[in-house]
Amino acid sequence: MKSATTMAIYENGTLRLKRRLPFRNHEQIIVRILRKPDSIEGTRGVIQVSRSFARELLRPHRASLLDR
Repeated sequence: MKSATTMAIYENGTLRLKRRLPFRNHEQIIVRILRKPDSIEGTRGVIQVSRSFARELLRPHRASLLDR
């Protein structure tokens, strides 16, 4: 069974493939569509921080030089 994986862009109700697929004209295929995860979602479970750092991130915002 031949298979192929490629990226596509969804525009105006149509999928536009990023490359040609290795199938014959009028060949029936099965299509499985997976949404590409965004960059943050794709790191779930990969980036780990200490509990103290996580608590620091959750503390109320403090003014800094960048806020001026």
